[in-house]
Amino acid sequence: MHPFPVRRSASMVATLAVAIGIGCSPCAEAQSSTEPGMFQLYIGGGGGASPMTLDSRDYSATGNFVTQIIGTTHTITQDETFAGSYKGFVGLRFLKYFGIEAGVGHLGTVGFTAEGVGGSGGGAYAFTDRGDYSANMTYVAALLTLPTGSDGGYFHVKGGTAQVKVDVTETFTQEFLLSGLTVESVFTTSSKVTRPLIGLGYTTSVGSGKQLRVELEHLGEIGKPYMFGTQDGTGRASVTMLTVAYILAF
Repeated sequence: MHPFPVRRSASMVATLAVAIGIGCSPCAEAQSSTEPGMFQLYIGGGGGASPMTLDSRDYSATGNFVTQIIGTTHTITQDETFAGSYKGFVGLRFLKYFGIEAGVGHLGTVGFTAEGVGGSGGGAYAFTDRGDYSANMTYVAALLTLPTGSDGGYFHVKGGTAQVKVDVTETFTQEFLLSGLTVESVFTTSSKVTRPLIGLGYTTSVGSGKQLRVELEHLGEIGKPYMFGTQDGTGRASVTMLTVAYILAF
């Protein structure tokens, strides 16, 4: 009945649609640079702190060091409570909600000092054992991600497996009290163990294709029982890492 108004309305709608499309094209480009469609490859690295606690129950002045003598006593102290840690990783996030990731990391290095006495009479001695306990890992993990908005930010939960290598270097000094003779030896020990890796974190966009991630990861006890120079391993330590990482997303 009224062809002119209909044609005019259709023309206005078409013009408005084109204008909106042109006006929003930068928004679409910005969103595509931070949010994955089907796939988003990313690479990142960062550092933080790791409270690494040595298990003093594993310490023994035996093995490569001295023959165990009944009555030997010792104390062990840890020089640092928090160790510096860092890592690098590469990952692929897909369908916005899932991802896979692989990386390498230094879990930290802490120093320790063990002191003790043993023996009796002419065989009485005192010892000091100073050393460094260091751990590194390689890992593979799956991520479950929860987007928080069009800015590309997301929470994630991580679960996977880590191959942990523990290295211990020690300087063992033994002083025989009667003769005053001092003997010093240096020992290195290493072991590898596979541990489950769990973590959670948050990633936020800081620019086109640039992100920051804050993450907490836990490996539990690493290493093996019977510490410091024995054939059975290098001792246990409990490890949790808190890191901040910079990510480039493609």
